[in-house]
Amino acid sequence: MVCPTKVNSIGVRAISGFSVTMRSSMRRKILPLLLVITGSVWSQSRSVSVKLSLDRSQGPLDIDRIALGEGGLSADTIWEQREAEVRAVHPRLIRLFVQEYFDLLPASGRYHFDTLDKSVDLILRTGATPLLSITFKPKVLFPKVDQDVVEPEDYQKWEDLIFALMRHYQERSGAGWYWEVGNEPDIGEDGGCPYRFQPHSYTRYYQHTVAAIRRGDPRAKVGGPALANWTSPILSALLDFCAANNVTRQ
Repeated sequence: MVCPTKVNSIGVRAISGFSVTMRSSMRRKILPLLLVITGSVWSQSRSVSVKLSLDRSQGPLDIDRIALGEGGLSADTIWEQREAEVRAVHPRLIRLFVQEYFDLLPASGRYHFDTLDKSVDLILRTGATPLLSITFKPKVLFPKVDQDVVEPEDYQKWEDLIFALMRHYQERSGAGWYWEVGNEPDIGEDGGCPYRFQPHSYTRYYQHTVAAIRRGDPRAKVGGPALANWTSPILSALLDFCAANNVTRQ
């Protein structure tokens, strides 16, 4: 698709039909946004019209709506020394990568949540609600270290683990928390996730995981997969699968 362009009065190249109201002092701030919008429109097969007005106030920035995230390469509570500062901004959500270093399943049928509790309790002390991203692969169920081995050897044991995790936090007043099934599973280890799914494998994994979450906590809010690329076929496969199988209402 060829998209006609024009140069407006302040020298910013814009898409035809795209109008911008701004002061000259805003040129440097708005130019990157224009480039993003222009690139996005060029990649589509349909026309898009966007109007920006920078002389109208929408009110103060509600900073507590912006979620914080914690992730790393160890089970250490990374920001424990900054608890007071984090609490001062009143975050509503804090996202935590639940990765293998928390060692939730050290042996078949034996669960270990003490290490994860330290990070979860830190989040709770700030007044925030945890958003826990399920990005772990217990060695008991995934003996081979390979990002393309994405499904556990035994789905029943996987569901038992997820169910036990839900019940553990429900008993600690954790009912209704947010849970995310994977992080950027379309790019695997490049995105800090040990999984690199294909559409068919992710939908099956999602179904088993969500079923266990909802059994353990019917009030849980479940989402995913936080894709790296919005064009990933995993997205359309998941939407179609959920619609056809009523997965989200389990």
